[in-house]
Amino acid sequence: MMTRRRNFNRVAANRFAMIVVALALVGCDDAETSVTPASTPTASVVIKPPRAELSTLARLRADVETHVWFTDDGTLVWMQIGIDGLSFQLFANPPGSIAGVVSPDARGVARVLKLDQGGFAAFAPMGKSLIVAVFVSADSKAMSLIEIDLAEGSTSLIADDKAIRAASGFEDNMNQPAPSLVRAGGQVWLWLTSADRQVMVRLSDQSTDLRLTKLFDTVQLDSASFDVAGPRVRLSPTAREGVVLLTEPSTRAIYQLDAAGRLTRAAALTPESGTIRPAIYDSAGRLLVFATKRKPEFAFDVGSSPEIDDKLPGFWIITTHAPVLIGQDQMDATGDLNKAQLRLDRLVADPVTSGRFVAYNMVTGELVAIQIK
Repeated sequence: MMTRRRNFNRVAANRFAMIVVALALVGCDDAETSVTPASTPTASVVIKPPRAELSTLARLRADVETHVWFTDDGTLVWMQIGIDGLSFQLFANPPGSIAGVVSPDARGVARVLKLDQGGFAAFAPMGKSLIVAVFVSADSKAMSLIEIDLAEGSTSLIADDKAIRAASGFEDNMNQPAPSLVRAGGQVWLWLTSADRQVMVRLSDQSTDLRLTKLFDTVQLDSASFDVAGPRVRLSPTAREGVVLLTEPSTRAIYQLDAAGRLTRAAALTPESGTIRPAIYDSAGRLLVFATKRKPEFAFDVGSSPEIDDKLPGFWIITTHAPVLIGQDQMDATGDLNKAQLRLDRLVADPVTSGRFVAYNMVTGELVAIQIK
């Protein structure tokens, strides 16, 4: 009786150990893995790495300044600077419809709002059909905040140069800051930088008016001042209230920047990861970063990884585990889209379709849709 019980216990323990090993192997999220349990030699569990499907949405002019974004209802909007450097046109592509011009160009905006001639410098969506834009005069000495209504095709003035300078503290007309706009949840932030200063201003919705409120003029990391001046620091929108992403390509560091000017490290990639573009969150809270082959553009960059270089350009997915690369061999491109020629300046996330992004390819002029699966 005791012998039978010992045999029974031994068999049960062996089966339990086999189950634990199989479950541990199934839980791995590395490269594609095939697991074959000993008790069922013909069955297998395959864990697939992520893939990306790429397609061309539109063909635009290559290597010109291009802005792309989504409104809250999933309408894709883009614009390109005219050949003269001053004229612009906005195109909107609501889900299930054909893109079309939805607003006057920059000269039309200046004429209607009685502004000095100039052009748009930054854009950000605000709600389902509204867009906030920065309009800069041709001599770059004055800027205005403009609201564009996609549904009506109309424009209105939010704040002139005097109001922007009063709210931000850039009172000196000789010190002209460079403007950019970024979405922080339901808010739009105006980021003004010069050689020695940086100021963040929030557009606050008060009844029917949009007002400017200064958030901070100093950025801090670990309670120490952090220099974010310069063109290499890029901001990206998030769906989180009061938080944006700040990418510093020179160090391949990615931070969260809050409404008090505090930086929190979100991720950091190694030099072998390639030359990175601004990071973006997807709907699952993962960071997605586009990277191209590494260039010797920073003096402290040393070493290389041929294994990674051969797979670039590609996309890094960053979670709490190790970064996962979606390389050239894990991309499926439709039509004549050349995935080896990808040079995506900035990714924007579709707020309606999970895992879908759109970006402008500077090399070919294509507007590219990326679906992560």
